[in-house]
Amino acid sequence: RDRAKLTTPALGTYTQATFREAVWRERWHELAYEQITWFDMVRLRKVYNDKTNGFDNFVGHVNPSSNQPLQEKHLLLPLGKQEMLNNPNLKPQNPGYPN
Repeated sequence: RDRAKLTTPALGTYTQATFREAVWRERWHELAYEQITWFDMVRLRKVYNDKTNGFDNFVGHVNPSSNQPLQEKHLLLPLGKQEMLNNPNLKPQNPGYPN
C-alpha cells in the first residue's frame, strides 16, 4: 500500500458496514481480472458502481454496456436445451428463461 501511495484509515474509524464495504472494494480491485468477480456479485447480490465508487444492489443496477437494468433472472444462467432433453428431471427452466 505504501508503494502504491494508498492510505489506510485507522481501524477504529470503521463501522461494521464501512469495513465490509472496504473489504469488498479491495477484493473487487485485487481480483478484477481473475474471473472471480462474477461469483462475488452473485453471492453478495452487489455490483460495483464505477460512477459512485460504491456498491449497488445487483437487481436494478443499470448495466452500462447495455443500458438495461439487471434482473433477478441474471443471477442464474439458463439450462442448456440439450441438457434438459437428456435429463427431464432438470425441468423447469430457471426463472426468466424460455423452456
